[in-house]
Amino acid sequence: MTVSQARDLFSAILAALLLVSTPMVGAAWAQTDAGAPVQLPPVSDEEEDEDAVESAPTAAGTLRVAPRVGGRNLGIEVSVIGTSNPIVGTLSPSESLGSELWSDTSVTTAEVLLNQVPIDAPSRAMSGLLRRLLLSPSRPPRDPRGGDPILGLRITKAYEAGFLEAVPAMVGQAPATPGEDDLQVLGARALLLAADNSQACSNDTALRLESGEPFWMKLRAYCFVRQDQVAAARLTADLLYDLGDEDELFQVLLDRLAGNTGADPRSELGQPLNELHMAMLRGVDVAPPAGSLNTMSLSWLRSMALSTDWSDATALRLTAGEAAAASAILSSGELLQVYQDSSPYDPSNRTELLSAASRRATPDNRAMFAEAVLMDSAPAAKAENIVGALHLAETRDY
Repeated sequence: MTVSQARDLFSAILAALLLVSTPMVGAAWAQTDAGAPVQLPPVSDEEEDEDAVESAPTAAGTLRVAPRVGGRNLGIEVSVIGTSNPIVGTLSPSESLGSELWSDTSVTTAEVLLNQVPIDAPSRAMSGLLRRLLLSPSRPPRDPRGGDPILGLRITKAYEAGFLEAVPAMVGQAPATPGEDDLQVLGARALLLAADNSQACSNDTALRLESGEPFWMKLRAYCFVRQDQVAAARLTADLLYDLGDEDELFQVLLDRLAGNTGADPRSELGQPLNELHMAMLRGVDVAPPAGSLNTMSLSWLRSMALSTDWSDATALRLTAGEAAAASAILSSGELLQVYQDSSPYDPSNRTELLSAASRRATPDNRAMFAEAVLMDSAPAAKAENIVGALHLAETRDY
C-alpha cells in the first residue's frame, strides 16, 4: 500500500464513520452536499512548522529539518534519541488496515476526527470498520515533539467501544512514560471488566504493588484476598479508610470476600459502580441492580451479557445482551449464547413458546424462541440468523 493510498483509505474510513455520528457542533465544522468531505479546522502556523519536519532519519542518525517556505535554510539537525515509536495494535495482517494508515495525517487532524467518531456503531459493518481503525498496528502520526499523542485516545476509544480484549495488549505495547499511569489504569480496568482476574493480579498490573493511588491500593487489597493473604488485604483496606477513602461498597465487598458472610453489599449498591466493584460482585454472587444498566457503557453491557458468574442475573444478562447487540458490539452468535444460557426448553410447550416469542414482547420470549429453534435441530447458522433477525426487527430498522 502506497502512502497516498493509505491516506485515502484513512480518510474514507473516518468519513464513513462520521456520517453516522451525532451532528457536529461549532463553526469550524461544515458539511455541504451529501457525501462532501468534512471541512477541517484551518492549519495553524504551528502545525505548518510541525509538518515541515521530515520523518526519515539520515545514515548518521539525525533528522534533517526542512526550511519553511519563505524562511532561511538554517541547516538544523536534530539528534534522534532512542528508537522510533513502536507500532501498536492487535490485529493480524489480514485484518489490519496497514502500517501506513496514519501517513500524511497531522496529529491535530487525527485527534479532532477520532474524537468525533461514534463508538456505538449502528451496524456490524460500521463496528468492524471502527475496530480496524482503532486496533490496526500502524505507525503513529508524525509529531516533531516525539511520542504518540493519539495512542491514549485510540486505546480509550477501544475501551469505550467494547474491545476489551485488545486494551491490555495495546497498553502492554505502549512505551512506558514515567509519572503517567493513566493507560495502565485503563488496562487494569479492562481486565477486571473482562473477568480476567488472573491477569488483573499479575505483573501486567505491577503498579498495584507500589503505588499509593486509591485505585491501585484497592486492586492490591482485592488481589491479596484472591491470593488468600487476608491479613494483608485487611491492612490495606484499613489504610485506605484512614486516608479518607469513602468507598463503602469496596470495604463491604472486601470484608465479604475475606470470609465475613454477614457483610451484605446490597445495602451499598446505591453508589456508582466501577470495574473493581463489578469484579468483586461476581466473586460474592451478587448481581448489580437492574437500574444500573441504564448508565452502562458498551463495554459494561458486553461484559454483563457474557458473564456467567451470577446465579440470579438472567433478566439483566438478556437486557444487557440485546442492548449490546443493538450497537453491534455483541455478535448474533454471542447473543444466541446468552439466549441459550437464559432459557430452559420444554418440548411439550413448544407451540406456546413459539407463539409467545413470535410476538417479540420481551427478551425472555426471544430467548425461548432461540432455544426452541435449536432444540428442533436447526442448523447453527440458520438458528443464528433467525435470532439475529428477530432481535434486529425489535430494535432497529435496517
